[in-house]
Amino acid sequence: MLGDPLPLAGVPEGCVARPVLVEDHNGGQRLPRDRSGRVKLTTVELTAVIDSHPTVLPAGADRPFLLDRQTRRWRTIVEHYGATDAAWSAAVTLCREGFVTLTCTVTATRLGPPTRWRWTEATRTHAETRRKRAADASEAAREVLQRDDGLPPWVDAWLEDVTKSGLLARSSTKGEALLTAAASCLAALPLSGGEPIGRGELAARYGGARGAHALDDGHRLSALVLRGAAAATGSPYPRTAAERRALWTSVGVVCDSISATVLVANLRPQPTNLVARQLCERADARLPTHLTARDLGASKIRIPGGVVHVCENPRILEAALDRGLSAAIVCTAGNPATVTIDLLRQLVESGARIAYRGDFDWPGIAIANRIIDRVGCSTWLFDNQTYAVAVKDGAVDAVPLMGKPSIAHWDHRLSEAMQDQGVAIHEELLIDQLLAHLAHVAP
Repeated sequence: MLGDPLPLAGVPEGCVARPVLVEDHNGGQRLPRDRSGRVKLTTVELTAVIDSHPTVLPAGADRPFLLDRQTRRWRTIVEHYGATDAAWSAAVTLCREGFVTLTCTVTATRLGPPTRWRWTEATRTHAETRRKRAADASEAAREVLQRDDGLPPWVDAWLEDVTKSGLLARSSTKGEALLTAAASCLAALPLSGGEPIGRGELAARYGGARGAHALDDGHRLSALVLRGAAAATGSPYPRTAAERRALWTSVGVVCDSISATVLVANLRPQPTNLVARQLCERADARLPTHLTARDLGASKIRIPGGVVHVCENPRILEAALDRGLSAAIVCTAGNPATVTIDLLRQLVESGARIAYRGDFDWPGIAIANRIIDRVGCSTWLFDNQTYAVAVKDGAVDAVPLMGKPSIAHWDHRLSEAMQDQGVAIHEELLIDQLLAHLAHVAP
């Protein structure tokens, strides 16, 4: 028969070799022949011995690579797996399981080298099911994250990133529920203000069977939510435990009460409690202080009057101490942690005025917007005029502006000027100007 298995040497166990048929003049199929009419087989197809319809990929199968394209050349497969033997082993496993058909050359009566693989009908069905589940999961997530003023602009970027990551493909049948849970967590984050929430509490609400540990490191729900938090804040996806903790705290999630701190200098609150008295003593000694969430929970920091200057870079605070300046300073050290927002709110509630500044780049503008929205503060030397003077004076480190532009809520002209100039100016380059300003601030 035309499609009968061929008795070739070298055919892997669990696979069969069948001739590659060609079309005849009548539209039917026939064996390939040479000009003299003799059968001439130059290629064969390897298929599974049993014509099955699997729905689960074999353990260790590289889903994104397999399901990205219906056909792949052998050279590409070898490059992906790093070695011919590894590629052959993976290909044979997928062939034996019924996911791919391998096209191989043939020499006399022996199986020759492979040239490509292509999906079987089972794989096409699997891929279509996977795409539908992914689409359903994405739509469900969008519904959860939909707000009165529309869908947040970062949601589509997050969903695209999740698809590329392969996190849902590891458990395709549960993908929709997992992504919906992640969307529910993201919707509950105090991204634009509101009270911080504990990570365990957030996990207990939406983590399902894993409960309060569903957002611990190493869990897929945690990875999905962190990717969403990174997209929402314009931050890179965290790779280390410290980076993950910093991202959690920047979106209002408290991992614990002691690991995250806020750096301050020259804070002289009313000495009504132990922490306040220690702050006063360290200010007198010109020493910086790291406050934890536990410090702020146990002792309120009250400064009824005056201005507290907030900067993004610790070097500004350090230089102010080196110069002997007495201006009260809080440093966010990049994205503000929850403990930083807590301190600023305590200061505002006690009657202090908060003035913030950061880097003249798009992440810096985004950070400032979040702080202003959550705390209700003004800015210092963080406007269009300061940026224009810095550019004119050459205080530019030749770093181009990168990332998505943000509109400065407090000064729209600043964003326009930054787009026109296309350069970033970081705080360190303005350090003399900043210190001169702080030198005229009354303690």
